[in-house]
Amino acid sequence: MAVYIDPWVAVTPATKNNTWQDVDVSSFVPEGATGVLVWLYVNHASTSYTAGVRKKGSTDDIKDLLGAATSITVAIGLDENRVFQVYSANATNVLVYVLAYFTSDAVFFTNAVAVPVSAAWTARDLSGSIPEGAVWAFFIMKVPAAFRLGVRPTGSTDLDYPSYTFINGRMSGVNAARSVDTYGSSAGSTYLYLVGYSTGGSFKTTAPNVAMSVPLTWETKDRSADAFAHVGGLVVLLIWSDYGRYGSARKQSGGTGPLCYQRGGEHRVVGLTDLKTFDAYISHTTEGKVRLLGYFDAVEEQPSVFPERGLTGVGDSLNLGRVPIIG
Repeated sequence: MAVYIDPWVAVTPATKNNTWQDVDVSSFVPEGATGVLVWLYVNHASTSYTAGVRKKGSTDDIKDLLGAATSITVAIGLDENRVFQVYSANATNVLVYVLAYFTSDAVFFTNAVAVPVSAAWTARDLSGSIPEGAVWAFFIMKVPAAFRLGVRPTGSTDLDYPSYTFINGRMSGVNAARSVDTYGSSAGSTYLYLVGYSTGGSFKTTAPNVAMSVPLTWETKDRSADAFAHVGGLVVLLIWSDYGRYGSARKQSGGTGPLCYQRGGEHRVVGLTDLKTFDAYISHTTEGKVRLLGYFDAVEEQPSVFPERGLTGVGDSLNLGRVPIIG
């Protein structure tokens, strides 16, 4: 199971001394949660800052610059006390939010596993790290300026995944052989780390484009034709643009979804309404795009886990039960 939280919860650490800081989410994430979806955003128009996230107890030091006016979404593990860690060079301009949490269908490693990359799309076997039945793999990227790095389901023909946002998060579907394709324009300068996996949800092997017709306008997108997109589920998107363009997505009709520049692509995970809709926004319809990577599916109906936050239960609590992989 997983739960989407709308509005997102601000958890920016007050300390900005370039050290790893604890973030305790036990006040709004229940016992049994294994990980969270974290959104980091630099709200300065011209300055980049070093940032990173890791599971509490990890010895990883995976951090890098996060570009000016740029955001990333990263899935990361929690310890038994529901704590993860953030590295931030600036608590005023690097904002941190939690937008969802995972339970038993998602497993996160204490220390990340390095995944090889090369300057061609190449299948990488993850079976030594993830079990049979895995559907999604969660990654952190380090991509210096002028380099590109991508990960996609094995068999995909997508070519617009490479990213050049320094530090970034990624999700990729995993085939039955537990394989993904990776690309890195420089094996000695681009780094890909596997931080966990989920046995629930479904993904598109080749991500379809979500048609955007009007720039600078929130457009409601209907996914009811996808039979596996259950009422109230989560949709996983890649919002990609050329430098200087921007885009966003949100749960329909005013859900959380701040606008920010996308330098090479950000995964945005948002809630679907009861009508299987969400909102998307793009500043330029030819130099930016929204692609649909897959879904995490909803349970039928159950009481809200956060009645004090005004959540109704339907569409807020999500079941990541395994469904057939969709190509």
